[in-house]
Amino acid sequence: MEHRGSSSLWKVLAVDLIVAVFVLLNFAYYHHVRTPERDPGAASESIVVIEKPQYDVRFSFDVVGFENSSLVMLNISALTDKEITASTFCIDYDTSKLTYKSTEAGSGLHCDLINVREKDGTLTVSADIDADTPYLFVRTDAVSGSDAAQAETALSIAFECSDPQGAGIEDFSLSVNPARLLTTDNQLATFTLLNGSSVLDSSGDFRVKFPDKFTDGEVIETENSYMSANVNVTYYTKTVDLGKNKTLCHVIDIYVRSYDYFRTAIYEDRIDGGYNQRIKPLTLAKQNNAIAAINGDYCTARSKGIVVRNGILYRTEPFQDILVMYADGSMKTFEEGTYNGIDFSKENVWQIWSFGPALLTDDGQTKTEFNSVVCKANPRSAIGYFEPGHYCLVTADGRGEGGSVGLTMSELSQLFYDLGCTAAYNLDGGKTSVSVWGDRVINNPYDGGRASSDIVYIPRDQVLE
Repeated sequence: MEHRGSSSLWKVLAVDLIVAVFVLLNFAYYHHVRTPERDPGAASESIVVIEKPQYDVRFSFDVVGFENSSLVMLNISALTDKEITASTFCIDYDTSKLTYKSTEAGSGLHCDLINVREKDGTLTVSADIDADTPYLFVRTDAVSGSDAAQAETALSIAFECSDPQGAGIEDFSLSVNPARLLTTDNQLATFTLLNGSSVLDSSGDFRVKFPDKFTDGEVIETENSYMSANVNVTYYTKTVDLGKNKTLCHVIDIYVRSYDYFRTAIYEDRIDGGYNQRIKPLTLAKQNNAIAAINGDYCTARSKGIVVRNGILYRTEPFQDILVMYADGSMKTFEEGTYNGIDFSKENVWQIWSFGPALLTDDGQTKTEFNSVVCKANPRSAIGYFEPGHYCLVTADGRGEGGSVGLTMSELSQLFYDLGCTAAYNLDGGKTSVSVWGDRVINNPYDGGRASSDIVYIPRDQVLE
């Protein structure tokens, strides 16, 4: 056997040491310097938190009175660096104090194509570009010097004031229709509406409000949750303790990036089919690629009731309490007899349901009296509203199914109050009450449930028509 000398041994050790250092450096580089690839199964690492972006347009308004004159001017101003091609404002004013006179384009507006509709104390003022201009409002990059920081007056709206004390900002309520604030590539623009430093309205893109609720495009789906670039939906159950009895409730918590991801579907897209026009909610949900759905108000089962679905007006004859969803994402309930003078054909209305009753007061408190003859414990389906972009769909088992007795109207009202909703509305219940998640029914419908005409649903991420 041949033995190595001491010199050779040191050489070998030196080479081994160099190799070892090289391996350690590479290990450190790949594990601590390079960004590791995401594990597809690690949902928490797949969520991208979006920093709050700058708004595309900043709107503001003020009210100006004139000495020795009854004339009052509402001035709407805009500050933007985007090419905005269309916008619509909705202005509510006190008709006992003010009379609308005229609308004029200001120096901040690039066109004179202004359409004004006035009815019952509400003005709808729309503006669109004309053939000679590429955008609607004066852009900040077109304004030089110190004026670049100032919003330009876009519209001046004149009113006659009958009150000797004049009118102020408090006499007007101004909102921007997010579905009608468009850029040159036909995309929705984000905006703020300011009265001084107070934000009165927010963007039509709810990612601004809920930056941690959406991804940057990937879909993250589990057995009871779904997150994408446009929707965030979670399903859970909640047991309501009623003393000697209990009721299992199924809650679908919803965040949407845009109002038009809170959708409805009517079987055969018509409402004149009566009880014969019906389909199982699960089937209708699958046809519309829904991740979550519940039954609607069974709008074909009666000939009355205002019906607006996905912005389309189907019927105008009133029936009991209604729930209105507007294009700014807000929801409001109206009790029977309080909405006869309201024009629900406006373009800023997205959905109207007619069944009821309303479950919370206008200030979000529980109710003890309801416009319904079915107030005893029953299976229930209902919609809850927290704020624009955040909603929930709830079904309650009952009539013994799954050991549940159901909920009375008072108990249903208390449930939505406990969830933190500011408005809530009862849909068709009893045997009609069905809740869907993906490809399965998740509640315990009474006697297996019944088919009906329509659903409320949240779609899987897709390009909406």
